[in-house]
Amino acid sequence: MIFRRVSVAALLTVGLILCFGVGYKVFRERKRQATARKLFCMSEQGLNRLRDAFNGDACSAIYEDASGGFRRAVARPQWLAQCESLRTDLGMWRSSMVRLYETPVRHSASFAQLEGQAYFAQGEFQLVSWWFVENGRAELVSLRLSNQAK
Repeated sequence: MIFRRVSVAALLTVGLILCFGVGYKVFRERKRQATARKLFCMSEQGLNRLRDAFNGDACSAIYEDASGGFRRAVARPQWLAQCESLRTDLGMWRSSMVRLYETPVRHSASFAQLEGQAYFAQGEFQLVSWWFVENGRAELVSLRLSNQAK
C-alpha cells in the first residue's frame, strides 16, 4: 500500500513537472511572439516616418531621427548627398510591404530587421532595414535598397 502511494505521488509529481514545463514553454513562446509584434509595429512606424520624410524632401530630418550608430557610421554631408541622389533617381516612395525578419534569440530584444519590397515611382526595390527600438520609438540603424531588375 505504501509503495502504491509513493508510486502515485511520484507519478503526480512527474506529471505536474511536465505540465509546468510545457506551460512555461507556451508562456515563453507567447512572450516571444508579443515582443516580435511590438518590434514589428514600432519598426514599421519608423519605416513610415522614413518614407514620409523621404517624400517630404526632409533628408536632414531622416538623419536627425536615425540612431546614434547610424550618425556615427555616415557623416551628415555624405547622407544628405546620398539621400538627395536617391530621391532624384527613385522618385516618390509610394509604399512598402515588409515583414519582421526572425533574428536568433541571442539578439537583443531592442533590434529589429524589416525585409520586403519598397515601391518607388521608378520601380520596385528589395528593402532591408535595421531598427533600434527604445522607449516606444524605432530609430534607423541601417537601410539597404537593392534593384529588382533581372
